[in-house]
Amino acid sequence: MDTVHHYLVPEQYKGIKKDISYAAELADTEDADLWFIDLKNKLLDVSHWKAGDDVDVMFALTDKQKKLLHRPAHSQDLVQIYPNRYRVGDIWSYAQVHTIEYDYDPDADDESIGLLLCLPCAENDGMTYSPDDTTITIVCERKGAEICLHWHLRNFAGPESADIGAWANVTDEQWLALLKSFAQQ
Repeated sequence: MDTVHHYLVPEQYKGIKKDISYAAELADTEDADLWFIDLKNKLLDVSHWKAGDDVDVMFALTDKQKKLLHRPAHSQDLVQIYPNRYRVGDIWSYAQVHTIEYDYDPDADDESIGLLLCLPCAENDGMTYSPDDTTITIVCERKGAEICLHWHLRNFAGPESADIGAWANVTDEQWLALLKSFAQQ
């Protein structure tokens, strides 16, 4: 499966595009199966995301009213970045979970889970979250005994979108550390 072209990753048509990947080869398929189950749970447990031990990027899962949730992520939930740094309701610190998709192909012995986050954009008199604007997609896949994790930024308009500063200021190293934290056993 080519996750750079995974169906959850929107087409690139403007601004900045980035891709970050991390892979691990396990001893056998049974180990990879168990590891992937743990990886899926970590991906959906947004309030426990952390970008490594020495990196202070934190996230919180909330509902539309910005109330903290203590459950796995669902479509339409919000993800707040740096919840201890931004006040509740600061719209630019939130992204919306647009889509969560799990796929399994027993014939090819592969499975994947993807999470598509839409970052906020100002449009006319309101805020929107749209997969046609800036998105972050995280795809985790297992193919046989190999585990691969991918992070994709699409359609980020760059400096003109400085209002998305909280999300824009997370470095590539911090996103890679987050991917690695999903893969830790």
